[in-house]
Amino acid sequence: MKSPIVLLICVCFALTTARAQQVSDSVAVNFKGLTVAFYGNPQSADARLLPLIDGRTGTGGKDRFGLCFGGTSASAKALEFLDDNGQVLKSISVGELLAGKGNGFALLPEPRNDSQQRWMEKAYSVDLPKGKVVLLLKALATGDASSDRQMVVTLALKSDVVTSLALRASLPITGNVDPGNKGLLLSPKSGSGAIALSVYPGSSSVGVSKSLATLTSAPVSLEAGRESPVLWMVIDGFGGAAATAKEQAARALREKRFNEGDPRIVVVSSTDKPSTQPGDFVTYSIVCRNIGTGDATDVTLSNPVSPGLQYQEGSVVTDGAIVSFEPTGGAVRNIRWRFDEPIKPGEERLVSFKVQVK
Repeated sequence: MKSPIVLLICVCFALTTARAQQVSDSVAVNFKGLTVAFYGNPQSADARLLPLIDGRTGTGGKDRFGLCFGGTSASAKALEFLDDNGQVLKSISVGELLAGKGNGFALLPEPRNDSQQRWMEKAYSVDLPKGKVVLLLKALATGDASSDRQMVVTLALKSDVVTSLALRASLPITGNVDPGNKGLLLSPKSGSGAIALSVYPGSSSVGVSKSLATLTSAPVSLEAGRESPVLWMVIDGFGGAAATAKEQAARALREKRFNEGDPRIVVVSSTDKPSTQPGDFVTYSIVCRNIGTGDATDVTLSNPVSPGLQYQEGSVVTDGAIVSFEPTGGAVRNIRWRFDEPIKPGEERLVSFKVQVK
């Protein structure tokens, strides 16, 4: 059954007072005293922990926890590519993943991210017997209100040929772990805070053995030239006393999963510059992702253009949408994107436009 129309509004402000931030290959979300960070390159974060997903309290982060490669053998398997029968086609070791290179495996240049560190994407080229594929590792920080903040981490594949693949990720655990409803409850050995990590889609399996979490997707049919999400994790964090935080995280794993067939659209708007001066050109990017389990249909994005900005004609990127412009006084004051094709579970659309600061 199709979902109802989803109308999403992204508000765009002038950037002349924006605060400068350092752009890096990480995304972080603060959950009332607990900071959860995703690192596209674990080696850039902490030489001892080598965290992929890292939880730390606001008191200095002494009791950090999460999914971290520190202390793991470099030869241990981190990612495995599987065929329809579950046979391993290729393994990527922890050492290769951290180095960004190996036999038939290489980090591609020019990762994508934004100046506010709300989203990032890293891409790897992988040689398989079926041909070359691109592995995309993404993170997205959603929500502006503290009650609506989440982090979404996605593993996606892109192939030049039609094929079918599955992924298995083996992720070492730092701290405590409790298996939940299709997910993981992570907490420190001592100290405060907890993380609820829900794994999608529902066909994925989640296993825990000692201090290792194994996430395995079902086979996904890849269309030639099209990006296909394989696994995604929706992460909620809870600060405060350990017992209370763990109780809240356990409830989130039970209650916050999306029912089968339910879409859930999240939107993040960002710019390519942390601060501007009159005359500067700025690109606005809008990431629209379906983190639910059903197709999202009739999705419309609307982004106002404030009077302090002048839209640059021909700069809009549609990503398959029908675009319309609403002029006022001879200037574009609103841009709309309407997606007639459904946004499938795990998929995203990235649209953008360029303005000049007056």
